[in-house]
Formats: sequence, structure tokens, C-alpha cells
Amino acid sequence: MRDHSVPVQLLLDYRDLAGRSYSTSITLVRREDRVYAYDVRWWEDHTVTTLGDAFYPQPGTTDVSPEGQKGPVRLQDKMNNSEGNW
Repeated sequence: MRDHSVPVQLLLDYRDLAGRSYSTSITLVRREDRVYAYDVRWWEDHTVTTLGDAFYPQPGTTDVSPEGQKGPVRLQDKMNNSEGNW
């Protein structure tokens, strides 16, 4: 956020483990050396982006996932953990 006069809107679409969709809109503005978030709004069963399906990483972005199993396999391993450690 280099231009102090222009707010930036951060749009997030996400799902819970049951597949229910949620979204959040956050407005960010920079004042001097700080960034402030305001006008934070969230919705259930509503999307705020135009991407049809979430996948990671998006083209042109870096995959910053931890090493090891990903997705449903990793979740299933955690659910089968007899100690209940997540």
C-alpha cells in the first residue's frame, strides 16, 4: 500500500469442513506508518469474488504450504489420531 490516499479492499471467500461458504470484505487504509482495517463485513452462503472454485496455489502465486500431506488425507490422519492432537 504505497499510495496513502487510496483505500484497498481485501475480499476473502472460504469454506468450512462441511462445505458451507463464507466471505469477508475488509477495507484497509494506510495513514503515516500504520495500516488500519475498518468496515469489516462477513456473510454466510455468499461469495464476494468472481473465482468459481477455490484452489491453491493460484497461478502466479507461491505455494507456502508446509511440507507433508495436504488436504483430505492430512485431515483424515488428524481425525484418526487417538490422542486427539490437531
